[in-house]
Amino acid sequence: MVVVPDKGSDIIEIGYKPKDINFLWKNSNMIETQKFISTSSNPLGNNLDYYEGGWHECFPGGGPYKDNGYEQGIHGEAALLPWEFKILRDTPEEVAVELKCKMIRTPFELVKTICINSGSNTIRFKEWLKNLSGEDLPIMWGHHPVFGRPFLDEGCVIDIAAANFENSTSFSSLSSKLSPGEIGDWPIHNSYNYSVIEPKGEKCAELFYLKGLQTGRINIANPAQNLSFTINFDKELFPYVWYWKVLNGVDGYPWYGRTYNIGLEFWTGYPAFDEAKTNGSIKIVKGLETIETDFNATIECIE
Repeated sequence: MVVVPDKGSDIIEIGYKPKDINFLWKNSNMIETQKFISTSSNPLGNNLDYYEGGWHECFPGGGPYKDNGYEQGIHGEAALLPWEFKILRDTPEEVAVELKCKMIRTPFELVKTICINSGSNTIRFKEWLKNLSGEDLPIMWGHHPVFGRPFLDEGCVIDIAAANFENSTSFSSLSSKLSPGEIGDWPIHNSYNYSVIEPKGEKCAELFYLKGLQTGRINIANPAQNLSFTINFDKELFPYVWYWKVLNGVDGYPWYGRTYNIGLEFWTGYPAFDEAKTNGSIKIVKGLETIETDFNATIECIE
C-alpha cells in the first residue's frame, strides 16, 4: 500500500503481491505536484490538474460551489492539501500511521489512522472529522476509490445492495445508456445489468448515485483473476454510493478517450453541494462536534 501524505493523503496503490496486481487506477499524467503550476484557473478548481488517480478523500464538498463567504473547487480542498503524518507502530506484526490535515477555507480538521496487520488481508481505517469552530456548518464528505487495469476488466462484477439509482444531470457522454436525471432499479434497469463491466471495446461513460443502501458494503470481483476487493463502511454516515465509470468513453478534456476506470465512492450526500442542500442530503456538523467513523478494505482470492 502506497500513501502520499504531501498530496491529500492519497492512496495511489493497493497491491496483491502474489499476482503483482495494483487494484487502483493510475492516471497517465501523474506528476510531482510541488513542481507544477496550472497554466490558468479552472472554474471547476484544480483537482483534475493534480489528480493522479487512486483513492482520495473529498472534503468539504462534492463539486465547485460558493457558500458562507468561501469558494471550493471540485471535491474540496482535503485532496489537494499536505497532511501531517506520524508512524504509530512499525513492527513485523503491525504497521500503523496517523495522518492529519486542517482545512484552509473551512474550520475543519481531518485525522485518520491506517493499520495493516501481518497475516491479515484487511486494511483498517479510523477517522475523525472535527469542527474547530462554534458554528454549525454544512459539508459533503466522500471517499473516492477508483479501480483500473490490470484488475478492472470486462466481466468484473459489482455487488452493492442498493434499491435504485439516479443518473447525473451534469456528467454527460454520448456513450451513456441513460438520460440525464434518469431513475432506475439497481442493478437491472431496462433489461440491462449495470453491475457487470461492459465487454472489451464497448465505450461507456456514466455517473449515477446509488440510494437505498441495505448494507455499507461495496464489492468488486474479477472472476477471471479470482480476485475481489471489498470496502465496508458506515451506511448511516455515508448513505450514498457514487458510481463513476469512464471506459474510454469521454473525448476531450480531461480524459481524451484514454481512461479505463470506475469509481465506487461512498458519500454523505449527492450530487453536489448546492443540489445536496436542496434535496436534503447535505450534512450539518455542529459547532465543536467531532464525528468518528471507521471503515476497511479487504482483498480476497476467490478461487
